[in-house]
Amino acid sequence: MYSQYLKNKLNKLKEKVSFIEIVCKYDVSFNSDIVNNELIKPINETIDLVVEINEDIKQANTFNRFLQAFFETSNFMADILIEIVEAFENKNMSKKSLENLINEFQNYKNKLEDVIDNSINDITNVYYEIVTIGKSKFNKLYFTNNKQNINLGKQTYLYELENCKIDVIVIDSIKEDKIREILINENYNPKTIFSQNEIKIDIPKLINREISSDEYGILHLNLKKIELEYYLQFKNLNVSIISNNCWGGYLYQKSGMEYSSPLLWTYVQTSDFIKLVGDLKYYFKLKLKFIKEEDKEYPIAFLGDVKIYFQHCKTEEEARNKWYRRLKRVNYEDIIIQANVENYSDAIKFDNMNFKNKIALTPEDYNLSSCVYLSGWQKDKYDCEKYKTFSQYCHLRSWEYIDMSRLING
Repeated sequence: MYSQYLKNKLNKLKEKVSFIEIVCKYDVSFNSDIVNNELIKPINETIDLVVEINEDIKQANTFNRFLQAFFETSNFMADILIEIVEAFENKNMSKKSLENLINEFQNYKNKLEDVIDNSINDITNVYYEIVTIGKSKFNKLYFTNNKQNINLGKQTYLYELENCKIDVIVIDSIKEDKIREILINENYNPKTIFSQNEIKIDIPKLINREISSDEYGILHLNLKKIELEYYLQFKNLNVSIISNNCWGGYLYQKSGMEYSSPLLWTYVQTSDFIKLVGDLKYYFKLKLKFIKEEDKEYPIAFLGDVKIYFQHCKTEEEARNKWYRRLKRVNYEDIIIQANVENYSDAIKFDNMNFKNKIALTPEDYNLSSCVYLSGWQKDKYDCEKYKTFSQYCHLRSWEYIDMSRLING
């Protein structure tokens, strides 16, 4: 690991090269006592320290990008320092040539300091905290360039967390690529690395596999709609969300789960939906039969006697492909049933269904165990610019009312 021991050596190297630079600003004639007493010895010590740090880094198997930059810059600088020492000892170089050599050393000195500063300050300064969601606790690291951020947890260093299991890492930094490479090489390999800077997320073996992976097998997805709280609650689950509207799609987006429901991003009228869910395996064995309706531009199909609206698909082929692809992933052992229910009669039928994990979102209080009354709708329904329908209100505001841990655990 990138230990405090190595960090101290890098800081020591910075001090030495800075001291050499100061001495070089004096008159560096070959006969100067300053050269003999103040320059040659620290130069030799610096060269030895560069060699020592290179060996330490090799043994520690530390960051690839840092390794390459440090090796190249420090070795070039060490070669120049050797030339300077030889020039002083042999007195075989003109003062002009010596000054050019010292200027070259100063250039590499500045580059080396940048490499060291990047590795120590911008990368290893992170925040650590334990996030509690429901009954679960998660260890979280947070990288950020924004010093104004508060409530990020305890500021720490990676080397202090050698034996700490990390569940999630959040990156909000302009040095994202460098941070990612360090995390991989330091064996910090949680299932999640959130990136708030470039708005993408890497979750190998988890995120919607309908998105193509890159050459490293890492899947990329827009992070704007994925929320850490939902991801942490669902990350170890394989849940099929059976919903009669787009609510299920929003939960899949928020949690980052793989799409495992054919009804995702579709609409089914409540009475049809209750019928379908009442004999789910039977209906899911039936074939889609597409129909045309003059006032609808999107595909519509019957599944037996249940009508399904594919309002987010442009063609029948697209709707068919998504339906059968997601149908194969349905996990009948772990299902959440959700519906928007706007009358008491349907609410009673929904409440009587034999499913452990079910939730009906309602505009009125029906006093049924499976129903969640969205009380704010009575006031907000008059805000037509925000909420044109109750369903739209459910998609945007229902999350404030739902105890997700209770829904997951029944």
